[in-house]
Amino acid sequence: MSGMDEYILKYARQCAPLLAAAVLTACAGAQKDITSDTQQGTDLDPAVQTDAHADVVREPVDADVIYHVLAGEYLGGENNLPGSARSYAAAAEDSNDPTIAERASRISYAAEEWRALDKASARWLALQPQADDAHQLRAIAHMQNGRTEASVNELRWVIEHAPNVEEGWVTAAALVVSVEDVTAQQRATQALLQTAPSQLDEDLYGRSIFAYRLGQHEQAYRFANEAAADSDDVEIIRWAAQVAHAQEDTQGAIEHYRRGLKVAPRDRDLNLAYAELLRLSGDLEQALAQLETLKPDSAVLYTLAVYANSIKDQEKTARYYRQLRKLDEIGESEHFYFCGQIAEALDRYDEAVACYQQVTVGADVKPAKIRIAYALSQTQGVEAARAHLKPLLDSTDKEMVEQAYLADAEVLRQDNQLEAALFSLSDGLAVLMDNANLLYMRSLIAEAMGDIHLAEQDLRTVIQNDPNNAIALNALGYTLANRTDRYREALSLIEQAMKINPHDPATLDSMGWVLYRLGRTEEAESFLRRALVADANAEIAAHLGEVLWQLQRFDEAKAVFRQAQTLDASNPALVESLQRLGIDL
Repeated sequence: MSGMDEYILKYARQCAPLLAAAVLTACAGAQKDITSDTQQGTDLDPAVQTDAHADVVREPVDADVIYHVLAGEYLGGENNLPGSARSYAAAAEDSNDPTIAERASRISYAAEEWRALDKASARWLALQPQADDAHQLRAIAHMQNGRTEASVNELRWVIEHAPNVEEGWVTAAALVVSVEDVTAQQRATQALLQTAPSQLDEDLYGRSIFAYRLGQHEQAYRFANEAAADSDDVEIIRWAAQVAHAQEDTQGAIEHYRRGLKVAPRDRDLNLAYAELLRLSGDLEQALAQLETLKPDSAVLYTLAVYANSIKDQEKTARYYRQLRKLDEIGESEHFYFCGQIAEALDRYDEAVACYQQVTVGADVKPAKIRIAYALSQTQGVEAARAHLKPLLDSTDKEMVEQAYLADAEVLRQDNQLEAALFSLSDGLAVLMDNANLLYMRSLIAEAMGDIHLAEQDLRTVIQNDPNNAIALNALGYTLANRTDRYREALSLIEQAMKINPHDPATLDSMGWVLYRLGRTEEAESFLRRALVADANAEIAAHLGEVLWQLQRFDEAKAVFRQAQTLDASNPALVESLQRLGIDL
């Protein structure tokens, strides 16, 4: 997960309970809670009442109100949410009970009945002007009905009445994103961002998060820089650094991190983030030196070991691993997951299994179970790994089932049992229909087996289900460029992937390769060089070497081919290129 996503999710968990609550309340209530309310003689499910009136029960006395409420209850019980929403909206218009207006609003939102939501949310606000959820739903109603200015007024209310301003902006982002009409989203986004900022760091920070979430990255970058300019808030400075890095302003990101470390020199997370930026910038020695200044806890030692391993310094990797294991007595699940990862990197697979078995709580439990299979395949063979995975394939947890099938196929692929891997993935797809990850991996296996038809079919299924899946678009484009003569079609697919993910090294490599196939060799070189800078990968280097060879820059080509050999001398693309071109290094 990117740093951006972590920030957004951090606040989203704290803010905007409305969206999930609205769906859960209305959908669950339509089948169970609504009918039980009627049977119990109460107007609304107590679980969905706001704190302001949670212990108040109001009996409707108007006959029309009673009729519309009962009609709404009945239609909800029959899974007719649109009808329930319209009936409840009618009840809300004639009732002075805010709980009926609230219920009508929530059901209308879940049913996507925007006219009913317009009426119900207006009535709710008339009865309870300070109800935060009412303002949120009112903002959505305005956006859905094309009233941009009115929606911005409601969004501003939400921001100004949030526990803090940055949380308010994240709530506003969640509300705008919930509107599927892209035009309405864009209008609301621009109108809200054009409202005069308060010039408080927190307001600029919140605007930046909002802008980034809505895809306005340039504005997010500008707001983040303004917020961090005079701020001593480490969170604001860190965010500004991450936005700068995302916008390829590496120097700006470094300056933000350095200033943040002047404010909080011992902040572990800030140091880790700064070190990672240094590593990505090619200054690994400085990254290691930065981390060496920190207290050697599990996360720091793990990161040091990963960095050392990335430059194939086994001695340093082993030293950091030994230090890491000294913390076993105080270590928790995350610590043992870190230990397992480094033990694998050092080919100490028995130790890796022992570490992973001690991961018993938290988010690392599932990946630890999967990693055990990979470690077992190295020490006890494929059958031992598959035996470990077998009970996981029958799990009721779909995510675990998916990961187990992927691992099963991967250990088979590593053992060169491609046909068995293909069958395993097909079994997985019989359980998890059209699962994107299983389809994607099966396409890779099929391509390796020469079954281009199946590879294309699986990737097109992924793209049909998710037209913006940049990975699948790129994979299909590269497959067509590399294994067929459908270069124009391949170029179109890769261009689509580039629009979605313009800095992805694999996509840059694909673009360079398809341009080379089209005879646009000089253009190809530029993309391949960018790809190789972003990812020192033997296959990318092999592609660049071939392009340079065709440009008759033989010495440069050989130097790049030698770089590729250093990275991975057995890489299939590299071996094939050298053989085909008759190059002896």
